[in-house]
Amino acid sequence: MRWNTPRSLSNSGPTRSLQGERGEVIGCIGKVRHFAPEVETMDVELLEREVLKLPAEDRARLARELLQSLDELQPQELDRLWLEESSRRAAQIDAGEIDLVSAEEVDRKARALLR
Repeated sequence: MRWNTPRSLSNSGPTRSLQGERGEVIGCIGKVRHFAPEVETMDVELLEREVLKLPAEDRARLARELLQSLDELQPQELDRLWLEESSRRAAQIDAGEIDLVSAEEVDRKARALLR
């Protein structure tokens, strides 16, 4: 797979598309005016591996866009996501996968960093 930058699809700013081994477009990053019908859905793990291959500037821009998109979530979606995260963390605690840190220890470390 390889990333390319087809200017003909660009609406405003660069667009990068991920091409599979046969040259088919399997994902896009950027502002795109239209998608061809042959664009496939990419799984998250594949997308993550490929995005991590991008130059730092492109990864930073993508990170900003992704973080901004989280600010635009509806309250119900935020509640659902926080419930999922708290359930995941509780399961990790119950399974002994993480070590808990007391509030006093967190306070001590934070004060030490501020000195």
